[in-house]
Amino acid sequence: MTISLVSPLPTGAACDKDPECGDPTAWAGFTRVVLKQSSLDSPDVVEWKASFDHETNDILIDTDVRGLSTSMTGSIAMVGGRIMLSKGLKIDPGYEIDALDAPVLSIKLVMIVLGRVFPNGPAEVLGSQDIDRTDKIGIKYATPSASGYIPAPWVMKGKVQKVTGGNVIFDLALTFPVEQGDKKSSTYMMKMTGELSMLDHAVFLDTDLLSGWETYGLGSRQIKQAASTILDYGATPDQGVRHQTIGDIRAFIAAENHPGSKDSTKNFTGFWKKKCEQAFGLQIMHQGNEGKYSVVFCGPGGCGDPSESHLTFITGDKRWEVVSEDELVQIGRSGDRETYYRCTKETNPVLKYKK
Repeated sequence: MTISLVSPLPTGAACDKDPECGDPTAWAGFTRVVLKQSSLDSPDVVEWKASFDHETNDILIDTDVRGLSTSMTGSIAMVGGRIMLSKGLKIDPGYEIDALDAPVLSIKLVMIVLGRVFPNGPAEVLGSQDIDRTDKIGIKYATPSASGYIPAPWVMKGKVQKVTGGNVIFDLALTFPVEQGDKKSSTYMMKMTGELSMLDHAVFLDTDLLSGWETYGLGSRQIKQAASTILDYGATPDQGVRHQTIGDIRAFIAAENHPGSKDSTKNFTGFWKKKCEQAFGLQIMHQGNEGKYSVVFCGPGGCGDPSESHLTFITGDKRWEVVSEDELVQIGRSGDRETYYRCTKETNPVLKYKK
């Protein structure tokens, strides 16, 4: 069951100097978050207990959903920022990443609204403080695969309290306008209560067993529907991959991250497509002075951020097979192969859908 809490934000929405783009940095240092969320419009209540390790990029989130028609408990996790895990949750095919996006987005929202009131972080919270804030700037927030938007003017009321050890307890009600199908406006109230603290142990140990866990690969994927292909970022169930421990996953990630070896006889810089008449493809260009490349997806709406790309030499990288300097085969986690051709040596060609 999914509780819909936010309006969609167009993928790739520009956030450079956009005052609506929420920055939770000042509040993002906490590594343990308990968040209970509900609304006046629904009897459903969801509670997440999340643990984070910022150095290893590990996440473990225990989920408890209680409603009139459906109740569900289980866990969703991520190891090394690359492999998603689930246990005990009923996840519809094609929507696997939603189980991770929902709590992460909601936790980001809490930190962003607290940051609007206390921009310098939890150090500004002294004892117990009442909050009554009306803000005329909306809030955009996102993960690599989902986004949310809180339109202005929004109102937050409630209480924030710093307790022994630096933990922060919050009890907040966030109210914001929404538009109905008939263009009439109404308001939506979201209740958010919980606690922010610091975890005193590792999220996962290498010896932790994976019995009962399902594993998924995270990244860009292609979904074929009839004669069209949909490109998005999501979680794909592993087929034939059977890790026994968390340590096995870390070893797998290390092997996947191996960039290959430098080949000074070839230069793969350019724009690559499966068919050169397509309006989307891969931008490949050098990054740094080691000879590595960034590989990002681009379409008419723009390109991904090269700085967030896995840097690779391409040659010798297990995710690539070099056929020639102008033909590459991209190899997916499940062994699927996609052939790309260099259509131009330009890295930013004009991309337009044909009418």
